[in-house]
Amino acid sequence: MTAPGRIVLDAAVAESERPAIDAAASQLAECLGAATGARWSIEVRPCDGVAALASAGPPTVAVASLLPELERAGETIAQTQARWRAALEALAGRGIPAIVCTIFRHVAPGVGATREASAAMRERIRRLDLAAAELSHGTGASVADLDRVLAHLGARPLATDYRLGGPYAAEVAGWTIVGAMLDGPLDAVAEPEVLQRAQAHQGPLWEVHRLVRRRL
Repeated sequence: MTAPGRIVLDAAVAESERPAIDAAASQLAECLGAATGARWSIEVRPCDGVAALASAGPPTVAVASLLPELERAGETIAQTQARWRAALEALAGRGIPAIVCTIFRHVAPGVGATREASAAMRERIRRLDLAAAELSHGTGASVADLDRVLAHLGARPLATDYRLGGPYAAEVAGWTIVGAMLDGPLDAVAEPEVLQRAQAHQGPLWEVHRLVRRRL
């Protein structure tokens, strides 16, 4: 069990999502610090893919993003889902809580070589996001629904797309990941009352702009 005041976070995410993971670690330390009056240390260990999670020893929480799966154009969604299911079930078997991050379904103009390529990318993102829900139901993993939260706020105000570029998108994505962590995966390291106070400090979705302004 992780020592009080310290959390180890394994992160299998795309390179463009690293700022979001760093933002999540910073926000989590802030929320738990406000809830307990103690200093929390959040260690982030980057991992090369979902299968590599926990390879350096059991983390407190494992976070995996589906965004890198866009590069596996030759793999069907069913094959991707089977591979992820095996990795998530292995984590669950070791008692390691996992969080699956969805992909924001906004493809910026000019990203695809053709209009058809952009449409195909949006469709693959849609299907991967549906797979996230199915993986959650099948393995017990939590979901950080970046697509829902970012779509609610809008790609233009956040100046971002599916790659999560820009500081505003990173902070909002971090907020979403922290919300998923506080809603169950951290039960082993903090009392329910502490997690509730941390959630209150984090604030609801309709106040996320205030959090972003404060941090940036």
